[in-house]
Amino acid sequence: QTLSKFGSQTVMEARPGCLHLRSVNHSKSAYVRMTFASNFFDVYELFHQNLLTASVLSKSLVASLKTQRVCRAIFEVFTQTNKLVVFIDCENGLQKKFEFDLIDSDALQAEINFDLYPVRITAEPGELSKLLASFQQSLDEVTVIAIPDSATVNSQGGSPNKSCQIHSFYDPLKIDLDNFEKPLLHTQLSMNAHHHFLEYQHSGRETVDATFNMKDFKAVLNFCASSRNNLTILFSKAGDPVAIVPIPMHEH
Repeated sequence: QTLSKFGSQTVMEARPGCLHLRSVNHSKSAYVRMTFASNFFDVYELFHQNLLTASVLSKSLVASLKTQRVCRAIFEVFTQTNKLVVFIDCENGLQKKFEFDLIDSDALQAEINFDLYPVRITAEPGELSKLLASFQQSLDEVTVIAIPDSATVNSQGGSPNKSCQIHSFYDPLKIDLDNFEKPLLHTQLSMNAHHHFLEYQHSGRETVDATFNMKDFKAVLNFCASSRNNLTILFSKAGDPVAIVPIPMHEH
C-alpha cells in the first residue's frame, strides 16, 4: 500500500540474500525502497540466476492482498511467460489465484551518503502527526528549519536548548496573490526539539531548511505508525534530497 502511494509501478529486484521493492512517483521527486532479508520469508527461492528484476503495476499487488484473514501469500515470478502469479490462502479455506503481466520499467537506484547530512531528527510517528495536525489538510508542502547545536546553548552555559521550526510553504508560482476569495493561511511551529523528538542533531554551522511534499511524507508516516516504527529524517540544505528512514523493530 505504501509503495502504491508513491508510484504506479513497483520494481522487484531479487538477489540470493535479499529482495528489494522500489517505486518512484511520476515527477521523479519521491523515491521509496524497501528491502527484506531472505530469512524474513517462510520460503525464499531464486532459480537459475543470481539477479532477477521484474516490474508490475502497484495497484495489482494491492488488489491481490485485499482479502480478509489471509494466512499465506505465495508470489511467483515466471520470466518465461512474463507473469507474476499470486496465490492467497485464507483462514476459512478459500483459495485465490491472481495473474499479472510484467511490464517494462527503468531500473531505479538512488544512493545517498547519510554521513554527509548534518541534520538528523528521530521522532515517533504519533508525535509528528500531532505537529502536522496544526497545518491545513490541503497544504502541499512544509519547510523544516534546523538550528545548529552550537547556536542553541543558553547564555548560562547549560545544556543546549535544541530547537527547530516547521512552516507552511506556498509555491509563489502556483498561487494567485490577487485572489482574495482564497486567502493564504501561514502556520509556523517553533519548538524545543529536545522535548518533541527522540533525537535532534545538527552538526553544521549554519541554520538550514528543507521543503518537501506533505503527501509523500504522510505516506511514510502512516507506514511507520502501522508497523510501529520510529523514523529518522535527514537533510543537508535546500535543494538536496530529504531522506526518511524508518527504524524497524524487526531485525529482518
